Amino acid sequence: MISDTALWASLPVPAFLIGADNRILDANSAAEGFLNTSRRALLGQPVWEQIAIDAPIEASFDRSRAQGTPLFVNDIDVGSRTRAPLQCGVQIAPVQGQAGHMLLLLSPRELAARMTQNHSAKSAAQSAIGMAEMLAHEIKNPLAGITGAAQLLSMNLTGEDVELTDLIVSESRRIVKLLDQVEQFGNLSEPDFKPVNLHDVLDRARRSALLGFGAHMTIIEDYDPSLPLAWGDADQLLQVVLNLLKNASEAAGPNGGTIRIQSYYEHSFRLRRSDGTGKLLPLQIEVIDDGPGLPEAIRNDVFDPFVSGRENGTGLGLALVSKIIAEHNGWISVDSVPGRTVFRLSLSRTPKDAEPQEKEPMDGTVLVADDDRTIRTVLTQALTRAGCRVHAPSSLTTLMRWVAEGKGDVVISDVVMPDGNGLEMLPKIAEDRPGLPVIVISAQNTIMTAIKVAEAEAYDYLPKPFDLPELMKRTAKAMAESRKSPSKATTVEQERPEDLPLVGRTEVMQALYRLIARVMNTDMPLMITGESGTGKSLIARAVHDFSDRRTLPFVTASEADLMALEGPARLLAEVKGGSLLIDELVDLPDEAQARLVRMMDSPGNHAPRFMATSQKDPAAAMESGGLRQDLFYRISGTELRVPSLRERVEDIALLSEHFLAKAENDGAPHRRFSAEAIEMMRHCAWPGNVRQLENLVRRLALTARSEEVARTEVAAALGPQNDAGPVIGGTVNEKLADSVARHLQRYFDLHGDILPPPGLYTRILREVEAPLIEIALSATGGNQAKCAELLGINRNTLRKKITDLDIEVTRRRKLM
Repeated sequence: MISDTALWASLPVPAFLIGADNRILDANSAAEGFLNTSRRALLGQPVWEQIAIDAPIEASFDRSRAQGTPLFVNDIDVGSRTRAPLQCGVQIAPVQGQAGHMLLLLSPRELAARMTQNHSAKSAAQSAIGMAEMLAHEIKNPLAGITGAAQLLSMNLTGEDVELTDLIVSESRRIVKLLDQVEQFGNLSEPDFKPVNLHDVLDRARRSALLGFGAHMTIIEDYDPSLPLAWGDADQLLQVVLNLLKNASEAAGPNGGTIRIQSYYEHSFRLRRSDGTGKLLPLQIEVIDDGPGLPEAIRNDVFDPFVSGRENGTGLGLALVSKIIAEHNGWISVDSVPGRTVFRLSLSRTPKDAEPQEKEPMDGTVLVADDDRTIRTVLTQALTRAGCRVHAPSSLTTLMRWVAEGKGDVVISDVVMPDGNGLEMLPKIAEDRPGLPVIVISAQNTIMTAIKVAEAEAYDYLPKPFDLPELMKRTAKAMAESRKSPSKATTVEQERPEDLPLVGRTEVMQALYRLIARVMNTDMPLMITGESGTGKSLIARAVHDFSDRRTLPFVTASEADLMALEGPARLLAEVKGGSLLIDELVDLPDEAQARLVRMMDSPGNHAPRFMATSQKDPAAAMESGGLRQDLFYRISGTELRVPSLRERVEDIALLSEHFLAKAENDGAPHRRFSAEAIEMMRHCAWPGNVRQLENLVRRLALTARSEEVARTEVAAALGPQNDAGPVIGGTVNEKLADSVARHLQRYFDLHGDILPPPGLYTRILREVEAPLIEIALSATGGNQAKCAELLGINRNTLRKKITDLDIEVTRRRKLM
C-alpha cells in the first residue's frame, strides 16, 4: 500500500492543503517549484497572499467549502510575489473527513509561442537592413570626414565654440552607432550552441552595466545556485542581458533605481511549437526594474522593430533581444506596470549528451544534515550530479546513527537542528569515526560559531548563504583527504557565553572571525589594525575573553604607564599573565617604545599576551621611522586587520538593528529603520565607522518622530556625505602605486582562500576617481576646461563625471 505521504509528494502538479482559516497547511514539491518558495516558508501563510489569481475566485472557494462540492476553473492567470503570472487550470475540492479543509490544485498550461512575431520582426526590418548595407559605405565615409574636420577646428577654438564642434562629433558618432545597430539586427549568423553557465553571463552583464550605463543603478542578484547549464551562445545571451539592463537603466532616468536579476528553475514551463511538438524551457531569467513601466500604447508591440518608448530611441534593442531568444528556441515575455517591469527569459538546459564531463568525478557518499528541506534538496541534486551518493537526514539522531554504522565519507551539517546542536556532535563524530571530515554550514554567522567550529576541529566552515561551487570544491577536497590519518578532536568547552559583541555577516567579517578563532589561544603577540571606530579594542577584548587567559586580568597600557619609572614593572604585576593591550602603538614616543621592547624581552615568570592596536600601517611606520624596528618584529606576530564600514556595507542593516535593540534595552522607545533609510546609510562614507553608526542610531532611537525612522531623519542627522568605497590611502614618502598595491594585497589576504565580493574594480575606481577630480578642480580654480585638459579627458566626460559623482564645483580666481 502506498502511503499518503508518497502520493502527496508524487503529484505532478502544484498542490496545496488549505485550512478552515484559508492558511496553507501543506504544499507538495511541485508547489514549491511553482512558487519558487520552500514548504516551510509557505506553512501558515494566508493562501491568497502567496497565490495571486487573476479572477474573483475567493467567493467561489468559500462556496465550494460551504456546499462541499468541487470547483473547476480553466485558463486563468496564476502568479505570486516571486514569479510572473502563468495561465493555469484551477481545481478546488473539499477534503473528506476534515471539516473546512480544502485541496487546491494548479495545472499550468503549455504556452503557445509567438513564432510568427519573431518572423515578422525579421521581415519588417529587411528593408532597413538592405538600406543600411547599401548606404553604410556612402554615409560613413563623409561622416568620418565631418568628424575629423570638427575635431581639427576644435584645436584652435575656445569657450562655447568648442562645445559646438564637440556636438558635431558626438552626433556624427551617434549616426554611425545607429547604422551599426541596424546592421547588427540584420546579422543572420547562427548561435554557436555550447553549455553556458547563465550566472557567469549575468555577472559579466552586471559588471559591465555598473561600469558604464548603469553606474547610477543598484543591481541586486537573486540567483538559484543549483541552476544547471543552459544550451546556447554565451556572447549572444550576454548581448540580450546587456540590452535589458540598458533599457531598465535608461528608463530609470538620472536619479537611478533598482534592478533585480533573478534566476530559478521552472519544471513545468514548456513551449508549444506550431507543429504541435513541445520543448521544455526550465531555465528562467528575470530582469526586474522599478522604473515607470512601458507606455501602454506600445506594451503589446515592444518586441517589434522600430517601436520605442524613448525619445531618439531606434526600437531595435528589444527586437534584437527577441530575435536572439527565438534563435535559441527560447521564449521572452514582459509584464509591465508603473513601478515594476519584468522581462522574463526562458531557455533550455544543456542536453545530457552535451553536458561537460568532470575530469575527476567525486566518488563517495556524503551525509547532508539540515532541517531545511530546500538546502537538502539543493545539495542532494548538486552532489548527485557531481557523482556522489547522498543521504540527507533532517535530524541529528539519524545522522549520528548513520555515522556510527560507518556510512558516509564526508559530513555536511547545519548547526541548529530540531533535536540538538550540530557543533556539540563533532566530538562524538571524531570519537566514533576518527578522520571523518565534517563541513559545518550555519546561518548563525557570528564569531562564536567560528570559534566553536575551530575548537571542535571541524574540517571546514561556511556561513549561510554559502556559495555552492565553493562548497562543492571543499567537499571534493575533504573527500580526497577522508582516508588520511585522523586528528584528535578536542572537547568544546561548556562554559561559554552565547555570543561575542561583534556583529557582521559579510565575507570580510567572516574571514576575520575565522582568523580570530585560529589565533585566539596562541601565545604570540597580536597586532590589530584598522581605522578609528572600527572596533579594534573590542576585538582585543573579545580575543582575551574567549581565550584560555579569560580568567586572568585584561589591562590596557597608556603612554603614561610606560613612561613612568616603575610603570612597566607595575603593568606586569597588574596583568599577572593575562592580556596586555597597548593602544595606538605607532603614536608612542621612542622612549616608551624602547621600554616596551625591554618589557617584552623580560616579562618575568608570568608572561602576558601582548596585543597592540594602530590606525596607521605598522610596516609603513617602521619604514618611515615612526615605529622602532625591534618593536615591530616583536609585536607583529599576527596581524588582524579590521575592515572599515565602507568595506562591509551589507552589515549596516544588521548593525543598525543591533544598536536599536541595545538602545531599547537602555530605555529608548522601540524603533525600526525604513528600507529607504537603510539604503541611504549603505551609500554613506562613514569616516567614523561603526562607532559613528552606533552614535547615529542611538541618537535617532531617542529623537525619531515615529516608530519607523525615515530617510529624511537619517539625512538630517548625517549631513553631507560622500559615497562609500574601499580604503586605499597612502602613507608619507610612499608611491601611490605601492600604496594601492599594499592595501589591495592586504584586502585579498584578509579573505584567505576566498575571493572578495564581486564589483571590486568599480569600487576601487570610484574611490580614486572622486578625490582626483575634486583636487584637480581645486587646483584649476574650478575651471572645467583647464581641469579636463589637466586630466586628459573630454570636457563633456568631465561634466558627466561631476554630475554622477555629485561633486560641487566652486569657481574662484587663481591666486598668482
